[in-house]
Amino acid sequence: MATNATNRYTAETLYISYRGVVVDVDFRSMSVTESVDTVDSSAGISRARTHIQTLNNAEFTIEYLEQLTTAGSAIRAALRLGADGTLIYAPEGTAVGKPRYSCIATVTGVDRSYPYDEIVSVSANLLRNGNWIAHYELLNSVF
Repeated sequence: MATNATNRYTAETLYISYRGVVVDVDFRSMSVTESVDTVDSSAGISRARTHIQTLNNAEFTIEYLEQLTTAGSAIRAALRLGADGTLIYAPEGTAVGKPRYSCIATVTGVDRSYPYDEIVSVSANLLRNGNWIAHYELLNSVF
């Protein structure tokens, strides 16, 4: 993992697997969006809105370059539309003590780009299904 003097880092050591298939070989980026729903609990003489947290959610986007290899075929099969499986990712790699995240997730969208003068790329969208299995901040999960 490359770092600088301010301890910022690149994701070159990012580990991603889905349904037992390592996906991080030709990834370009991965984004994770965690959110929580709320309901309005304001009433009566309230002068300001108040809310209660309800359900939480996580959405993922994995962008990668498609390969014409056996590994590429496995990634394509794993990240097919509608697939359900275990997503595991580690932003700092899999060394002992590094943060680990894992959940069951559903592939909700796949976008392929077939340009004539660029490399074929894929963007897969996933939605967490249920609770976190591993989560560094919430569950202190590490490798």
